[in-house]
Amino acid sequence: MEKISEVSFFDKEQGNDAIVKRLLRAMVLNDSFVYVVGGMSDTAGHGNMFADSYPQVMADIMAPAMAKAKIKFEVRNLAMGGVPSYPGSMCMKDAFGPDADVVMWDFRMVEHASLNGEIYIRQALMHPRRPFVAFKRPNGYLNSMKNYFTPASLHVVDERDLAKLASSNSNTTARDLVENDNFCGFSDPVRKKDGTWQECECPGQVRWHAGYKLQRLRGVQMALVYLNMLDLAVDKYVEMINGPGDEPGESPSDIMQRRWEIGHNKQIDLAEHAPYSKDCRGIFCSRAYSCAMSWEPRMGPGLTDIFDSETKWKLDYPDARSKSASEDGHSKCSYKDAKKTVIGGVSDGWVFFKFVAEDDSKKGSVAFCADFPGEDLGGKWEDKTLVLLNGEEIQGELERWVEVKTLGMHSACYSHSGEDGPDATHINHPCRCSSTSPPQCDNNKALPGTQECSKRARMS
Repeated sequence: MEKISEVSFFDKEQGNDAIVKRLLRAMVLNDSFVYVVGGMSDTAGHGNMFADSYPQVMADIMAPAMAKAKIKFEVRNLAMGGVPSYPGSMCMKDAFGPDADVVMWDFRMVEHASLNGEIYIRQALMHPRRPFVAFKRPNGYLNSMKNYFTPASLHVVDERDLAKLASSNSNTTARDLVENDNFCGFSDPVRKKDGTWQECECPGQVRWHAGYKLQRLRGVQMALVYLNMLDLAVDKYVEMINGPGDEPGESPSDIMQRRWEIGHNKQIDLAEHAPYSKDCRGIFCSRAYSCAMSWEPRMGPGLTDIFDSETKWKLDYPDARSKSASEDGHSKCSYKDAKKTVIGGVSDGWVFFKFVAEDDSKKGSVAFCADFPGEDLGGKWEDKTLVLLNGEEIQGELERWVEVKTLGMHSACYSHSGEDGPDATHINHPCRCSSTSPPQCDNNKALPGTQECSKRARMS
């Protein structure tokens, strides 16, 4: 891999060229450049103020230079505590936004499977803007995925060597990588007054979460990496204006109309790039989806937005403990993540979901990714829940996708193509579910087009 200012690109020849071109395009067209970070609780800034999380530090440092370049710049920290990249990666357009230019994978402690990492990359390549893909760690499996090196401009920004330079500590836990690191720092104005550090009350102050110094070191490194690319883009912009063949007095907009050749990369045909992971099946590795979700943060529609009729089912936290912890972090430290669910049971009747496709001439599939307790996996949940598609029961005919498990979730995904149903290609699908014991359905994703409805159900 080629190292450029603490960033390592897997395609040595291309290096950062593709990202520089994207920045140049944004500069000339006064377009946006959106950097999205997906990750775990450490990425979300837990233990510190949200403003101290490294994506926010990166944004603060880069914003003035990007504004001078007339680029509409945004960094989105969409990390969430306790969840891996999958199955959220199946909803990349609606989770991260349709305007993402770079997506960062930072699920260091909660995801190590090559299959999940490959799904993340492939879903990015099918995203409408085809964002470039960054990883926070050089996961070993990435070295073998050569077909993605160039189209994804696959690269790694790893702060560990830089952190070791700043510390003489041999302990490698997150907080000890930087000497005398503490939580929160001075981001809270109330704690700045006397210039001394004070303990804050932010939830998540555990040894595997970084203190504010390491968060800031990560943010500074990230900013310098991409500011270096902006500097290269500015140089190319100047060359374009002053290059041979330009008419005297031409404005950049005139040159853009006459000579501009830089646009968004076209989506690649993933059929030409067979997956590396043997379990990377086409239904979730070669299809892109539109979604509705109950978990936050997200950029797209919520689960309640696709309710097809009034229902007694409610959007809420699954239990008092998670509600208290989330609301505490939101009020004291401005955290953004919340694992809300749509909750209901037999006494609440049915809940219907309606999916409208952009192109109802195409066949699609309806699916749900469900956060089940372990005892309900393996088919037991099917004895408690009715799932209907176009009026037909389908809970016994579902195709199982991938199961993932962390300390905070146990998720499995299922789908149904509807090809044998009476209206298989008609998309205004009402989907409904009920249960013989109260389920908690969250992250119900409606996937029209390649239409997938994904319902996260947590059975109790």
